[in-house]
Amino acid sequence: MGGETTQTRDHAGGSSIFFSRDSDAEQDRLIGDFRDFIRSSVSSLEPVLEIGPSYRPVLPKSRGFNVETVDHADQETLQRIYMAHGVDVALIETVDHVWTGGPISALTGEGRFNLVLASHVVEHTTNLAGFLVDCMALLSQGGGLALIVPDKRYCFDFFQPTTDIAKVMSDYRRNRSRHTFEAFYRWGTNIEVLSGDRADIAWGQGWVKDFAFAASFDRNRCSTAEASSAAPDYVDSHEYYLTPSALALILLELRQYEILDATVETLTRARGCEFLVMLRKGGGMPLSEEAYQAIRRRLQLQRIWEQMEAWSMFGPLVKDEEIVAPAMPADMAALHVRSRSSGYRASKERTAVDWVEHLPSLEAHIAKLEAYIGDLEPRSARLEAQIEILQQENAQLQRVTSLMRGSASWRLTKPLRSVSAQLKRLKMR
Repeated sequence: MGGETTQTRDHAGGSSIFFSRDSDAEQDRLIGDFRDFIRSSVSSLEPVLEIGPSYRPVLPKSRGFNVETVDHADQETLQRIYMAHGVDVALIETVDHVWTGGPISALTGEGRFNLVLASHVVEHTTNLAGFLVDCMALLSQGGGLALIVPDKRYCFDFFQPTTDIAKVMSDYRRNRSRHTFEAFYRWGTNIEVLSGDRADIAWGQGWVKDFAFAASFDRNRCSTAEASSAAPDYVDSHEYYLTPSALALILLELRQYEILDATVETLTRARGCEFLVMLRKGGGMPLSEEAYQAIRRRLQLQRIWEQMEAWSMFGPLVKDEEIVAPAMPADMAALHVRSRSSGYRASKERTAVDWVEHLPSLEAHIAKLEAYIGDLEPRSARLEAQIEILQQENAQLQRVTSLMRGSASWRLTKPLRSVSAQLKRLKMR
């Protein structure tokens, strides 16, 4: 699947969808840094709304953008909160709209913005479909929604279940406004990756050496989760655990239900711990049954491939010293021995029956071998990179040695080295 899924781009519509590793170079050329790409897509005169900029606005007012902001607290409160986290609170700008619940469009008015931006926000929503519908209401016709989304494969959500359309539809039908018991309980499964003396809650597409759970066992976890989910005031959590194809599947279903009138303009592969999605308001008519099933099939397979791609770089799961080629199934091995020892004296009819009978085992074994070969590819790439580094270090050592041997001190100490070598030979005797 990884080799089959490719990047597709409609030059006329400006849409870019990237799926496979083969499209990485093209994505980096066309998109590059997500935040720079968003900044380049809007002029300083266009009306923009940034949701939840916090201490890291993508479109800061200080850079001349015609932007309004929505956040969960005013500027002074945010500065007080984030000062304890050691961030530069001077980057926190005036908040235009303080959200305390309900649709954002009720705060700002509908149809006012050419672009709505939400970076690391959708995973915190309590009703993802409702949030997306509200964002469409904020936009003028043809306006765009830009989402920078943490990829669950490359952050502390690694072990959380990937969100599917059933979860999204359940929250939408209930118009959920508080996080669920499950979201709070799952905090106990959050992880951090270990690298030397560092522990990170977000990482990238490189090799993960080891991990640790971020929390110890808490006997009160159930009661804490229950209290948080039932609290009268909003308590924050990650509710949705997404990958590019998982979100694409959700958007496809919302389009088919005619809940979301939007088209996917850009969908990237992960860079670091996040990926970029850009939607355009309008044009989200349901697809034909044939087109819907074809896209749905491809995205479901792609979702599995995405997970396999991350697993192949997760050290505790893939330990080089434990990797061996899959053994041939016992029934296949017996068939192989039987064919060899019989000298193929059995009738053609019986041989055909044997192979048909064991065909499922053969197919399963081939699939295991293909998976094994696929797992070898990233390890081979890592070894090649290590070899290249060692070669560079060796070349550097040779240059240093050459310079040292040509120095005056090397020539002057030659007699001493000769005496030292003779003494060593005498000791060895």
